[in-house]
Amino acid sequence: MLLSKTTTYWDYIKFDLNVKYLSEHLTIPVTLLCTAPSHIPVNTKEVAEYIKQWALNLKLTEPDNKLLRPELVQGSASAFRKASMDNLKIYSCFALLILLLDDILDEAWQTLGNKENVAYILKLFLDALAGKTIKPDYVNANLQFPKANLLRAAFADIHAKLIQQQLDMTYFLLSMEKFFNYLLKEFDYRRNYSKLSLEEYLKIRAIVGGLDPSCELAYLLQKIEPSANIRNNADFLLLKDQAYKALIIANDLLSLSKEIKQGNISDNYILIKQANEQIALKTIIQEFQYLYNTMVIKLTTVKSQLLADAKINDRHTLLAAILIIEEQLQAHLDWALQTARYQENQLNITRINKANLTSDEIMMLFGK
Repeated sequence: MLLSKTTTYWDYIKFDLNVKYLSEHLTIPVTLLCTAPSHIPVNTKEVAEYIKQWALNLKLTEPDNKLLRPELVQGSASAFRKASMDNLKIYSCFALLILLLDDILDEAWQTLGNKENVAYILKLFLDALAGKTIKPDYVNANLQFPKANLLRAAFADIHAKLIQQQLDMTYFLLSMEKFFNYLLKEFDYRRNYSKLSLEEYLKIRAIVGGLDPSCELAYLLQKIEPSANIRNNADFLLLKDQAYKALIIANDLLSLSKEIKQGNISDNYILIKQANEQIALKTIIQEFQYLYNTMVIKLTTVKSQLLADAKINDRHTLLAAILIIEEQLQAHLDWALQTARYQENQLNITRINKANLTSDEIMMLFGK
């Protein structure tokens, strides 16, 4: 039992997941606990127009790209709830840029050349984000990576926006370096048609899911500065690990139809498990619902332990950092439920706020 038997108040979301797989057409009811109240932001039109113009000016995409629809900015505003308008613009530009890069690596990995070529391009992106001067000596690599020059310019622009605020980008850049390194690992296993274990898949995807650099950017813009005492705390590291893995579980649950349609079995935890273990898809989806909710409960339990830890002096900063993580995870769930990237048809979603549930009831509701 992860919680005591005292009453616990939870927000949760209910919806029917519709999946076509082989000859089956499944409709499976799913209930997922929330890490923060669902937040539907208003007045994001100005930011949506800004990032659309930013992307078009830099020639990153076409005007009809689904990523330019309002839900991306709404998701960013949900993830970064205390952001000023200017900071929300920076955060939203970054979110769009990461999704555009992800699309290239998802859709064009077979044509991007060898691992060294991709590593070189990703290093150029990191250097641009760090503000390093880049010599135009990468023509051959650039030719095999769509929009490499344009993406590099966009990362350089993100750097320029951050430097204007005289922010220390150290932790953000370290997080981005790890993110790019794991993108390269993901590219390599795809290119070699490697068969990953579930543990290997989750380890890689927990990083390329991008929650860590997104949180670091939010800390940076919000001027939240977790100390080494907080960053190196075992429980804080465990909380982050639970959040990063929970994001992938939720993402793979809600992108399931997309991956089935595109034939990307190696890019979805559920499909890998189904192929490895030959378990009915409905059963696996129910198991993943349980797994996600268990991670959320664990995250909440660890949060309580952290806030009660006498060794941590700056509880205000700790709480602010944890809230960023919780809101980022919830925002991704809300975004994935509505984005045309994953959902061809609008899901019938019911949001339940502050339900009065005991831990026994939670386990009955979400257990196997």
